[in-house]
Amino acid sequence: MDLSSATADEVAAYWLVQRDQGMAVETDPRFISWLATSPNHAQVWDRTMALWNSFDGNSDPLLKAMRQDALAARRPAALSHRWLAIAASAVLMMVAGVAGWQILESRSKLQHLAQFVPPDAKPTFVATTDPETFVLPDGSIVTLNTNTALAVRYTTQRRAVRLLKGQAFFRVVHNSARPFTADVGRSTVSDLGTEFDILMNGRTLSVTLASGSVAVATEGGSTSRTLEPGQRLDATPGQEDRITPVVLADALAWRTKYIELHDEPLEKAITEFNRYGGPPVGITDPAIRTMRVSGRFRTGDPSRFARTLAEIYPLRIVTRPDGGVDLQKR
Repeated sequence: MDLSSATADEVAAYWLVQRDQGMAVETDPRFISWLATSPNHAQVWDRTMALWNSFDGNSDPLLKAMRQDALAARRPAALSHRWLAIAASAVLMMVAGVAGWQILESRSKLQHLAQFVPPDAKPTFVATTDPETFVLPDGSIVTLNTNTALAVRYTTQRRAVRLLKGQAFFRVVHNSARPFTADVGRSTVSDLGTEFDILMNGRTLSVTLASGSVAVATEGGSTSRTLEPGQRLDATPGQEDRITPVVLADALAWRTKYIELHDEPLEKAITEFNRYGGPPVGITDPAIRTMRVSGRFRTGDPSRFARTLAEIYPLRIVTRPDGGVDLQKR
């Protein structure tokens, strides 16, 4: 088998066949060199091994049948490169098949999961003035934005959280046997092996997918949409859900205490900055509410944000007695 032109998945399947035949591949210089060539190779190898090992002890009849078919193609008396290539191709197809099966199985299960954390649940984690990161009981990680509260409820069968207010970014440890869901209002976000962001902005829910996959059921599960990395779903009651592409570095900049604005209405931008504390910025001139603004701004000081805007756009600052500022047209 020509490994030089093979894909990472094909090479991983090839070494898996060698390992299954008793070779100590972990000490083979060629295998070690392949792993060191790219961080992606180690990830592909770990995933292939995990999927292969998932056959052991699994009672599902489909997985059993796939396992039996794979084991039927055993090594001939004389090991040949041609046989290795054929066996590796068979393993690759089998691993891809079980991966797809597991995803479909996970989605089927998640579509029938009702909301698990009540809307009046007491907060488990809270972030007030700055973004904060917390570790959940299963090792998953959540970063809460300013003025954010999250309730957590774990059982032996389910892992669930509810975003009570604000914005949160999740890195979920995937476990199809113990689903992870995030309730937001009447909507539910279901993990399918994922890093994702959730924002509650008034009655609007925004879900941004950084990696993996999520299924978003809006309005109590009446509809379900699956996102791809780099997509954001916006859902507002009474309106059609919208899925749009986003620049992830910009959408997730809040975790570094910065916000990226790209042609945003001024009123929306000010509302977002006021979330981070300090005397709020106001608008006293209705004519500028829809003015579009762009730029990268540090959070935590709304007045500084307003003064920066006044230097760039035709706006003027009016200082209030409470130390805050209002914006007017210049």
